[in-house]
Amino acid sequence: MTRLRFALASALWCAIAALPGGCVSNDAGHCTPGAQSLCACSGAKTLGVQTCVNDGSGYTRCEPCATSAGAPPTSTATPPGGPLCAAGVTKVTVKTSKPAFIYYTTDGTTPTETSAGAINQVTIDMVPGRLKFFAADASGAKEHVHDESYVLDKDPPAPVTELAGKLSGSKVELSWSKPAADTAGVIVLSGTTSSPGKPVDCKSYEVGDAIGGATVVYAGNGAKAVLTTAPDARTYSVYAFDAARNYAVDAPVVDCKGGSKCVPRGKSCREIQAVGGSVGDGVYLLDGGEGEAFEAYCDMTTDGGGWTLVMNVAPADGNSVGYANQAFWTDDAEYGAFDKRFANDYKSPAAFRVSGKELLIQSTATGASGAILGWRRWPLMSPRTFDSFFTSGIVPVHGSDSCETGAADEVFAGTTSPWDDIIRQGTCLYSDVNPSSSGEGDTIRLTTIAGDNTDNNMSGFASCIDCGANWQGATTYMGLDRAPCSAS
Repeated sequence: MTRLRFALASALWCAIAALPGGCVSNDAGHCTPGAQSLCACSGAKTLGVQTCVNDGSGYTRCEPCATSAGAPPTSTATPPGGPLCAAGVTKVTVKTSKPAFIYYTTDGTTPTETSAGAINQVTIDMVPGRLKFFAADASGAKEHVHDESYVLDKDPPAPVTELAGKLSGSKVELSWSKPAADTAGVIVLSGTTSSPGKPVDCKSYEVGDAIGGATVVYAGNGAKAVLTTAPDARTYSVYAFDAARNYAVDAPVVDCKGGSKCVPRGKSCREIQAVGGSVGDGVYLLDGGEGEAFEAYCDMTTDGGGWTLVMNVAPADGNSVGYANQAFWTDDAEYGAFDKRFANDYKSPAAFRVSGKELLIQSTATGASGAILGWRRWPLMSPRTFDSFFTSGIVPVHGSDSCETGAADEVFAGTTSPWDDIIRQGTCLYSDVNPSSSGEGDTIRLTTIAGDNTDNNMSGFASCIDCGANWQGATTYMGLDRAPCSAS
């Protein structure tokens, strides 16, 4: 770093130092109007300012040095001492109240006139530590030493909660829980995309700034915002930030459709229902975490509602999702087309993203309408995803005959077939059962009567007869969507 030193050698000496874009004459003696330079003029013993002016005849010149005498200079650091963001570096700017020299250190030692310095303003890349500085003018008048401590803060604040939205004409009123004690404020993003993006740590945003497919429409430390909304559907997310500008990992989201109500985006259909966001059975956006979202079907009426569709098995669609169809039962990926979720075999991202405390299986009519014939409900031992019930490969013979759930606690047989064992027989729900007497892999994915299943005589979902060691190979027999035999 270049160190600047000025000294008054005699009454006739004058030193000039240009500020960025300062008053400097070119070869023709002209300068840029309004540009300024610091100067120390003869006899003044203080720093002054020299400004480029128009002399009235079409020419510009640097006017004589105008001194600035009086009280000693003062300096301030922006931002002041406090937490640094997760990146560990922030730009700190030190400015003086009048033309002066700034001397500073970043290692905790006390600065002197021989320390690093600059004129009037300096920007420092500050890492965790202590910044000490003071300002002095050419007469020797100086202020006290300032001491600012900067501490690394890697912990993001907790997200805000209880986000709600209300549409009124062309305006939407958003409200959320008051930010926690470690939260300095929030920004609200508005966009039409399902995943509007996430703010970058250490960066400050203002209203109008773009982040991904969204725009910042509010920045402050309040718990409410009234905004003008667009006629199309809008998505609003609220990100909390701390004093170091670390942003919360997650942000609550509300989806507002033009002319309709605002629906808080939950991690499940039950969460949406719990905050009053239900608008009946249909498609909702679920929060996938870290700004991502996915479409899901919510049953908001059966058995009190709040059920998230995780999977549909359609035996008549011509596609096999028998035991060996690993992509359907065990892969963490969507299977099939969402817009054909009832007509064809389908697995939702909710199968591996949503943890539930209860499981509901519905027996429905064949075809796209999916009319419900009956249903059964099981409590889960602990919150888990539907994918967690299943494993790849063939399990040992009757090695998985332990109940995966509590006993079924609610059932509506409706118009289901007397042979519909899932709805009408047994009590517990079993997954990945192998009842083969030979060990060759007569397997089934879901059943309620595991112990009664025998060789080639299985009841439940997704069977595979004589799969054997080749079940993952080229000669794999995928099996049937629904086992054809009843074990009773």
